[in-house]
Amino acid sequence: MYWVNGLYVNTVGGVNYFQSANPGAGIPKGTQVTTAWLNDMQGENLNFLAAAGITPLPGTPTQVKAATDFLYGFKYGILTANKVVAAADRGTIFTCNTGCSTVTLPAASGFDTGFVVGFGGGGGAPTTINVSIQVNDGEALSGESSFVLAFTSSVLLQAQGVNWGVIASTPDVATTSSVSYALLAGSSSQVFSVAPATVGTEALAASQAIGGLSSSVSVVTGSRALGTVYTNSTGRPLQVIVSTGGSGTGGATAYVNGTAVGGYSNGGNRNIAFFSSFIVPAGMTYEVVSTGNSLNEWTEI
Repeated sequence: MYWVNGLYVNTVGGVNYFQSANPGAGIPKGTQVTTAWLNDMQGENLNFLAAAGITPLPGTPTQVKAATDFLYGFKYGILTANKVVAAADRGTIFTCNTGCSTVTLPAASGFDTGFVVGFGGGGGAPTTINVSIQVNDGEALSGESSFVLAFTSSVLLQAQGVNWGVIASTPDVATTSSVSYALLAGSSSQVFSVAPATVGTEALAASQAIGGLSSSVSVVTGSRALGTVYTNSTGRPLQVIVSTGGSGTGGATAYVNGTAVGGYSNGGNRNIAFFSSFIVPAGMTYEVVSTGNSLNEWTEI
């Protein structure tokens, strides 16, 4: 883009300006507008529209403004009633307040490619967003035709040819088919039931101790013996506490999956008690071997 550079320009401070013909004032001709300058101007505007993904249309003098809204800022609106998105909503971020329970987006093919509109949950009942099938662009809804926008959540949608695409959201939109909704509608009175976790990818229940340990203490002395191998089949880590003792020469060693994890040795002629506490991961074996000493107490947690 450059200053007008045809003939008969008004140059001030090294800058060319347009001038009108005024023979009475000694200006016989107006500024010559060259095709090169006009093509430059046209190219500047078309490139601006292209950057915003807007298809040029004749008789539409609002497209540069729409491109500006898309590239450099958004408009804002508050919805207190149900809404059907229209072309005039390009670049608008709507807050869905009480009274707005449904927002409908017509087929994306009816909008320019690059048309963007956003919604935020502003209070009251959650808002259902009804859209045509989404595309998979990293945060898509995998073909869902509607999803729920909860309080404090937000989503930014873009017309992408025949589909609507999710280009940003808070929280992030799920991308797996097993979790197809973008946002979860919740309230202070809503109750969720969560079973105790059994694998590393599952969430802990409220009453489930962190780390998977049991919240109960069991004294199992009557069902345990020294020198016997046991297997942790609880499906969770197991804490074992064993006390042995004696007055003669001897000792005790604790093993997990055949590896010694602690022990002691008694030189004799002294009464001594040995306490060993160790963790047994789920599925592993454990054993306490003692020489010359007896089992006092065996506790598992």
